Amino acid sequence: MNPTFLLLLLVRSFVHAFPHIRSSSTLLSSRQADGVVEASSFLRRAYHSSAVLNRRVYIDGGEVSYKNGEEITYMYSKTLLWIDLTDDWENESVPLLSSPKPPGVPNLRHGGIWVDRSKGVLYTGFAGSTPHFGDQAFSPPGLWSFNPSKSSGGFWKSLNGSAHEWFTSQPRPSKALVASGRGYGFLLGLESDAAPWRSGSFITYDIPDSEMLDTSGIEPPGEIPIFAGTVYVPNWGGRGILIAVGGGSPSRLLNGRDISFETVHIYDVEAQRWYDQKTTGDIPQYRTDFCIAGAVSSNRTHEILVYGGWNGQLGAGATPYDSAYVLTLPAFHWARADYPPAHPRHGLSCDAVGGSQILAIGGVDTAQEAGGNDDAYTAGFRTPDPFPHGLAIFDLSTLTWSAAFRAKQSPQAPAPKIQDYYNTHGRTPATGFSSEPLQALFSTDAFRPTDDPGSAVSGASHRSSTAS
Repeated sequence: MNPTFLLLLLVRSFVHAFPHIRSSSTLLSSRQADGVVEASSFLRRAYHSSAVLNRRVYIDGGEVSYKNGEEITYMYSKTLLWIDLTDDWENESVPLLSSPKPPGVPNLRHGGIWVDRSKGVLYTGFAGSTPHFGDQAFSPPGLWSFNPSKSSGGFWKSLNGSAHEWFTSQPRPSKALVASGRGYGFLLGLESDAAPWRSGSFITYDIPDSEMLDTSGIEPPGEIPIFAGTVYVPNWGGRGILIAVGGGSPSRLLNGRDISFETVHIYDVEAQRWYDQKTTGDIPQYRTDFCIAGAVSSNRTHEILVYGGWNGQLGAGATPYDSAYVLTLPAFHWARADYPPAHPRHGLSCDAVGGSQILAIGGVDTAQEAGGNDDAYTAGFRTPDPFPHGLAIFDLSTLTWSAAFRAKQSPQAPAPKIQDYYNTHGRTPATGFSSEPLQALFSTDAFRPTDDPGSAVSGASHRSSTAS
């Protein structure tokens, strides 16, 4: 394991958390403000969280860099950004709107967003760590909600007085795997800045009822990864499933062992049971800080994109990590997109935004090494992102990239190389399911045709993943 990578993880582990105080519900309007940078000046955005709700993509927290004359400004994002998904747009000219936060709402990196689609509300503040840039003010842990408004930005509200006491009594997890779906918020791995090597524990939060479900002792086999990726998939099981892949863990980082993508973790939400399943195909090499998101196809399959990330190596040697892989369910088979790697990135997020489209957002330049006055962390923010505004669209049906988003899209057929695999091998894994209960879980499915991007799965490495 690269010593620079280990040092960065150690530094992250001991950084303080961000401010967070109680507040009544506050309505704030949208505006072009802090966090929105003109495409001509924009350099990088990274370590944020993102989620889709009611045909909008929301981007919370993280850090940005932009050109300010001859200088480069580095700062953390102090506002909630959003992008409209009701109309077509190009990444160079897409309008980004910014909704300010009232005092006390935390501005975190490596955070997370839970989505309650039934109420149309976002939840944040429960995971993340202090930004590297800026004043790095301290914040106790807590939980906040954001209720979007069509006529304005929306309402922020502190839930510290009404939510479960866990959110204010425990250190805020900073490297957790975050997902949500069907009214549940999931949090896997409770390592925090205050307890940097505390791993383990799996939290399931009943969002509408503000109740913490008893999932003590219910964890995937082996160590819980950090800086990994997880998505909620609604198409199997009575209450859907979680898919967790990749990442690292403290002990593996110390002894040099990696977490392979050859095996994925599956959580049956209704049965409260974890499974491991072997995969086949063009399996991704070890990586952390990648983005992950998925969407259904018109062939009753579910494709999950894994894009970017790194193995702790900065510089030209990181170029191969500019790669995109798709895991198709229920076959548990990997396919790789065919394009030459050129612009590696990590610390990004991805979201399903309708049809077969996955929106990739941000990421630092993994090819940049420390030099001059820049440390290894800052170096990745100093180069222009080749994607305007840091935005690009990946099409699961063609395994290609585009600068254009198209609204009102329906599920598409799987990419030809994925469909060819199903035509040849059928719908079960080539190695078979790992157990009879897992086979039974995938024996029935529930797919619904829709063009609503809010019903698709969206996520980001270790941060947020949502579905209806």
